[in-house]
Amino acid sequence: LLLREMRGVLRRPAALLSHLAFGIVLGLLLGLLYRNVPNTLPGVINRMGGFFFFLCLWGFASLSAIDHVFAMKHRDVLALIYLEYSAAPLVTARAVADCLLLRAIPAGLYSIIFYPLMGLIGFNVSGVDAQSLPRFGIFVAIGILYSVAMGIQAMFLASISPSAGTATLLASIVVLFEVLLGGFLINPTSMPPAVLALRNLSPFNHAFCAMCLNELKDSPVPFEVSVELQGTWQSLSDLDGSTFLAALGVDQNATVLQHVSVLWLQMLGLAWLWHISTAYWFVPMSRWRRGIIQ
Repeated sequence: LLLREMRGVLRRPAALLSHLAFGIVLGLLLGLLYRNVPNTLPGVINRMGGFFFFLCLWGFASLSAIDHVFAMKHRDVLALIYLEYSAAPLVTARAVADCLLLRAIPAGLYSIIFYPLMGLIGFNVSGVDAQSLPRFGIFVAIGILYSVAMGIQAMFLASISPSAGTATLLASIVVLFEVLLGGFLINPTSMPPAVLALRNLSPFNHAFCAMCLNELKDSPVPFEVSVELQGTWQSLSDLDGSTFLAALGVDQNATVLQHVSVLWLQMLGLAWLWHISTAYWFVPMSRWRRGIIQ
């Protein structure tokens, strides 16, 4: 099954090449647009904007997984009806093939190009800081894990939808609300408790917080901010990145590992839901119909 799913992705060269091309081209474009962000308040805002666009891009790019699910749905239903294989190996093989070739590799290429061009920690105009390079690796890992989780989410939503159009609409709405509750468009301090609980279910939220903590928490780079005091502008230097984390509503007691662990568990949970929907959503009805026909 895994080889079949791999061949299925490779036989759609337009989808594979477009994902790879978008990862490289958009990584270059956004990296040049945010090139060498300064260690100032506008620079911090640009960092947040870059992270926000990164996650929105690969969140909506995950909708391309819906097309393959519906292209193979008829064959999958027949195979499951006649017990050629169960839902578990089908979901596993498709997740590995799709997420490796169309999610992980393109998102990884985007991250590898975008990070140094933007001049995030470890990369700046003065050179490369070897001690901060682990933050670069963590950033790439967060981007890949988030892209994979969103791809699995799209395939799960496709498995419970009657048509590709319905699945695309449903997935778009889900991604939009995840973005809305991610902590960038609405400050978490102004959210009611019920909304905060929903926020914790958003992969976007955990990926965004992990990126912010990776860049700003315990940052070796001092920041400088210009403020107006009694009618005159003064510069406050040697500010720690935690100052901006507090303004963003990011829990400073949390760690990058905690958010990444939650994101990993969410990915596994979505894969389990996808397996359940594949095994029990339409297959029993299809078996009943087959019995009536026979």
